[in-house]
Amino acid sequence: MEFEHDFDNLLADEDLDSFEEFLGPLETFDEVPLYSRYSQLDFLAPLTRPEANAWLVRAAVTYLERLAAHVAGRADDFFCMVSITGWDDYRDGDFLTPSIWYTRAGNGVLDHLSLTPATGDEARFVTEAVAGTDGAQVLTSASSAAGRFPLPRLYVTVPAMPLPA
Repeated sequence: MEFEHDFDNLLADEDLDSFEEFLGPLETFDEVPLYSRYSQLDFLAPLTRPEANAWLVRAAVTYLERLAAHVAGRADDFFCMVSITGWDDYRDGDFLTPSIWYTRAGNGVLDHLSLTPATGDEARFVTEAVAGTDGAQVLTSASSAAGRFPLPRLYVTVPAMPLPA
């Protein structure tokens, strides 16, 4: 993957270079962004902004696959996926924010998400970005748009971490 070394540095900056933190106790869920400052993405400057956003989404999904492989057989109740926010910024020519969203499947949080296949321009963009990941699903949730301050987001799952039944 192009920029792999830079991405590894980004993960280290955000303390995401070890998967062990994901295996600790968790009451509900957590959502950990891949970056916290735009300056951390300076290595993507050679790309157009749409190319950089597609690269970020692909890198997040690749990270998700590695995380899923790491926890396989170690945490029976673990579930994770990529969440993507920042769609208003994206439409303004800025960066998306991919995050690792994770929970313990048995705690009931997933029951409240009501994940369904995503549609629309944003879903098409993400679907094209992850086209090289066989079996990746691009999903949305009605709960992301609900509430007083909705934060639209899309989710990406991979076969190595299927949605619990």
